[in-house]
Amino acid sequence: MAAAEELFASGGYADTSMSDISRESGVTKSLIHHHFESKKGLWEAVKHSLFDDFVADIQKLVATAETVESGILENVVKAYFEAMRRNPRTVRILSWMNMETDDDAAPGPEYEPVVEYVIQRLREAQESGALRNDVEPVFIVVAFFSLVEGWFGGQRILRRVFGRYMPDGDVDIQYRDALLKVFLQGVTARPR
Repeated sequence: MAAAEELFASGGYADTSMSDISRESGVTKSLIHHHFESKKGLWEAVKHSLFDDFVADIQKLVATAETVESGILENVVKAYFEAMRRNPRTVRILSWMNMETDDDAAPGPEYEPVVEYVIQRLREAQESGALRNDVEPVFIVVAFFSLVEGWFGGQRILRRVFGRYMPDGDVDIQYRDALLKVFLQGVTARPR
């Protein structure tokens, strides 16, 4: 599966053939078909290997947090940030998923319950006054995913353009901390 992950990361779903995967992995196409049934089955297995642990971590963070004030948003952003930082292939596969026009490239419905749960928790936080209620909860989630993916997906260009202005040290962590400050102060309820 590592060969398939690398090929999907470098060429996307549409441009990666089962022959490519067979050749790269040293495994026959018939054996790949036996284990995964199809290219789509292999694609789904690769996505699950990349995202399932992160989704489970997020679900646990959200389910065990008593309130949004307990740092849940910060912890979710940090968890997603670290997941992307640890595996650059994930970022590339997400980029391909965004660019591919084939519906097979889109994330599966198995992640919808987690998304719905997170949005519901954010909505509850808005109702309690912990978060601004003039921002749709779905866009809070979309914004933080986009800010993290944008950093890792565009890092080469961002560092080339802004690198000389960036402070010394671990720029990833400095960006994450700045993102958290801007993001959390932007969505947190304002004192009345």
